[in-house]
Amino acid sequence: MRYRLAAVILATALSFPALADFEAGLTAYRANDFGTAYQAFHQAAIHGDETAQFNIGVMYYRGHGVAKDLVKAYSWIELSIQRGNLANIRALSALTVKLSPSQIQAAHELSADLAREHGLRYEPPGLTEEQIAIASR
Repeated sequence: MRYRLAAVILATALSFPALADFEAGLTAYRANDFGTAYQAFHQAAIHGDETAQFNIGVMYYRGHGVAKDLVKAYSWIELSIQRGNLANIRALSALTVKLSPSQIQAAHELSADLAREHGLRYEPPGLTEEQIAIASR
């Protein structure tokens, strides 16, 4: 019992920095301070915040605070889905039709690299045809 409580306290404490980074990113993004938003979202994203991962993907898609890069956008959105944010499947499927097969493969490789680098879960190869079909309905 004591160990379970300690684990819950530790997990809660570790999530606060990511939440603070996410909130700072959201405030900066709303103020069109995209550079600051990116830095804050990135900190939250590498700590596993799936919404921050999605937001980084959107920033790469739009070129807000970073050079527009659809491969990186795909990669970050894919990571957010793999963390459980299934609502973003539609965004990923929309990106899929804009990328060549080699770009999608590069995005999967980038997702795997990011996951390894930051200790995040990643299960290649991304969306199945069935998931894409569901998202496009």
